[in-house]
Amino acid sequence: MVKNLNPTRNRRNRGDIMLEKGKIRAGQLMWLLITIGTALLVPMSQIAVAAGSRQDSWLAEILSLAIQLVMLRVVLKLAMRFPGMEFASCLKEICGSFLGNFIALLYIWFFIFSSAAFLREITSFSIAMIYIETPPFVISLIILFTAGYIAFLGLEVIARTNEIILPIIIILYFTAFFLLLKEINWDNLKPVLENGVIPILRGAFVSSGSFVFVAFVAVALPYINKPRECRRSLALGSIIQGVAVIFATIVLIGVMGPGLAQSTLYRGYLAVRYISYANFVEHLDPIALSIFVLSRVIKISVFFYASCLVTGQLFNLKSYRFLYIPAGIVILIFSRVFFRDAAQLNRFFVTIWPIHNYIFELVFPLFLLILAMVRKKGEQET
Repeated sequence: MVKNLNPTRNRRNRGDIMLEKGKIRAGQLMWLLITIGTALLVPMSQIAVAAGSRQDSWLAEILSLAIQLVMLRVVLKLAMRFPGMEFASCLKEICGSFLGNFIALLYIWFFIFSSAAFLREITSFSIAMIYIETPPFVISLIILFTAGYIAFLGLEVIARTNEIILPIIIILYFTAFFLLLKEINWDNLKPVLENGVIPILRGAFVSSGSFVFVAFVAVALPYINKPRECRRSLALGSIIQGVAVIFATIVLIGVMGPGLAQSTLYRGYLAVRYISYANFVEHLDPIALSIFVLSRVIKISVFFYASCLVTGQLFNLKSYRFLYIPAGIVILIFSRVFFRDAAQLNRFFVTIWPIHNYIFELVFPLFLLILAMVRKKGEQET
């Protein structure tokens, strides 16, 4: 049973015309989570490995999965108190106009900055491994235009595009996984807990802090056909992507060894080069490349979309689609200004990035949930 603590105000906000006209299913949101969260055999993935957990990184990823489920639970509990209310309106309802608008601006920053980081990642990788002679600006522009066009078409198109892309990613995932099984040296995973639990805790903190989907759930939930189904769907999706990352980490360490896996920048991509069957099945670098490019295009489009949508909500615009060009320019500039090269970007992902994300994906949602409960805002389950 649901008790409405603010019936008049909630009814008024739910009656407002929403900027996003499309609706998606809870299952489609789950598929987006899997695409964005799964990080097998892509550049700068296996964050726990990079954080120094070495052969115990798979244990760190298990703990990271548990933390991710807690983060999802917090943001879902918050969003469910305001069913049908858009993200920026929800912030104003909880905190008041001034503080609510300020937090909304911070989330716009979060979505734009995340898009810039992912754009710089794919650009740096393409320059280092594939298009060595191509100007970085050209690569960034092509990727940003592709992701921006998908985002411009709206949430429904993002979800449907992902439903086409995700099966391809899954097929490539299992192809690489099974082909690499025979290359695993299980001794590389020993000894367990050689350096105690501190490296595992550090790896779990970094890995869970890199789980950048929780904030988007709060933005997308008003546009889900049956939002209460999200609890089960998102928990399942988080477990699926978490298990995929755990297996990817085991394969990576088993194939490359903990030392090489930690020190190599493009560890996931290089692991695929170990695949060799009868001198016939080899040189399968395009598998890792395809997983990386497809997943990152969806990832950028999701955050690009969220930044423009929340901006439109914040300023009560009739349409948010004209914002894509200025937002795209800002993302392009940020991707060049904040990250000079791939090595700096990798250090950022392991050090600053997790703390930055925890603020927006756990600290703010928990603060907002507690404040809503104290001020008796929204609907309360009894």
